[in-house]
Amino acid sequence: MSNSVLTSFISLIKQQQLSKLPEFYLSLDESDKVLVLKFCFEQGTKSVEAYPFFQDLCVQLIKAHTKLPELFISGINTLERLSFFTPALSEVQGYSQTNRQDNTLLHALCSNTAQNEPPFNYLRSLVLFERNESIAQGLATMNNQSMRPIDCYLAFNHDLRNLPDHELSALFTLIEVQTKTSQIPVPGLLSTICQFLVKNKVNKQLHNSHQRVMLIASSFQTDIKVVCKLLRL
Repeated sequence: MSNSVLTSFISLIKQQQLSKLPEFYLSLDESDKVLVLKFCFEQGTKSVEAYPFFQDLCVQLIKAHTKLPELFISGINTLERLSFFTPALSEVQGYSQTNRQDNTLLHALCSNTAQNEPPFNYLRSLVLFERNESIAQGLATMNNQSMRPIDCYLAFNHDLRNLPDHELSALFTLIEVQTKTSQIPVPGLLSTICQFLVKNKVNKQLHNSHQRVMLIASSFQTDIKVVCKLLRL
C-alpha cells in the first residue's frame, strides 16, 4: 500500500496536478499521511532548490487536514524537522496539538538526546517574533505523566553538555513563558524528575554547580540546595 501511495503522489507532482494533492492527502489513512509528509521532508532537504517547493506543499497538505497524525507529532524531534515544517505548523496551531500520550511535538523535541543542536533559540524566536500563541500553549501542556516539554528535557534529555550562552538564555525565556502560561506543576514532580535521574545514574555526571542542576532549580523556582539533596549530590 505504501509504495503505491508514494507512486500516486509522485505521479501527481510530475503531471503538475498540484491542486489535486490536498484531496489525495485527505483520502489517506494516518500512517500513509505520515509517509507522504516524510517523503516531502526528505526530498525538500536534499537541495536548496527543492526545499521551498516541498515546504510549501506540506503547508497545503496539512491545512487540508488540520489534525496532525500522531506519529508525525512524535517524529518532529529535531530542529531540522521543526524548521522544515514550521510554516505548516503555524497554520494549524500545530505546537499545541497532542497525541495519545498527551505529548505535543515540543515534548518529543525536548526529550530527544540525539540532536545536532539544541532547539531553544529557534523556539524563542518563534515565540518572540512570530507571536505564535500555539508554542506558548504547547509549552504549558502537561502530558499523561503530568510533565510539560521542559520537564521532559530536564528528565529525559541526557545530553549534559553545557548549553551555549544563546541557547541557555533562550531556555530561560521559554521557562518564563511556561511558568506564565501553565498550571502549577503537579506536587512531587520535582522529586519525580530527580528520582528518575538518580535511578538512571545520570546524577553521577552532575555536581552542585552543574548547568543542569541550575536549570532544574530555575524551572521549579526552588533553591539549588533542594535539588542537590534530591539528586544525592
